[in-house]
Amino acid sequence: MNPEISVVLPVHNAERYVAAAVRSILRQSFGNFEVLAIDDGSTDRSAALLERLAKSDARLRVLRREKRGIEATLNEGLALARGRYIARMDADDVAQPERFALQKIFLDGHPDYVCVGGMVLLIDAAGRPSRVVEHPRTHEAIDARHLQGFTAIMHPTAMMRTEQARAVGGYAREIRYAQDRDLWLRLAELGKLANIPEVVLRYRQHS
Repeated sequence: MNPEISVVLPVHNAERYVAAAVRSILRQSFGNFEVLAIDDGSTDRSAALLERLAKSDARLRVLRREKRGIEATLNEGLALARGRYIARMDADDVAQPERFALQKIFLDGHPDYVCVGGMVLLIDAAGRPSRVVEHPRTHEAIDARHLQGFTAIMHPTAMMRTEQARAVGGYAREIRYAQDRDLWLRLAELGKLANIPEVVLRYRQHS
């Protein structure tokens, strides 16, 4: 049976945080998912930590290769995904336990929506919380922010429909720093975007 959700997790030299990030995924209340952890040419212990975690949970698939960059890594995950939904995750963040359940409920109940994010709690490098960051919740407000050059769905909070993400061509290779906003704009041509009001992620900020 295929998983409902495929988690795309790019990893590059994240040994300090990646174990906590992966454990926060594996402890989700909704459990029918796969984790595609793609090590993008790490030179630290990231890959070894991932492989150790994979031995205790078959849902974690670890891929190792030379460095190709974030866009290529994301598109590789998109191509390998077996789930009907793709959840993005970064290697230094921490997902809240109900994240997948809440976002799946939203997408299951709103077939005209192609992507949903959520609110985040900012944490520092040591994991200390600072403040909650909220984003627009309606499609109209989110799309307007994107057209103005701002990002209204934080990339590691996103859950999107796999079929639609592939239909728009995935992540653009020529866009280095705004590949998420570019994808949201193209997805908005196929359906609606939303943010749920709950905090779904602890988003780590580095000095």
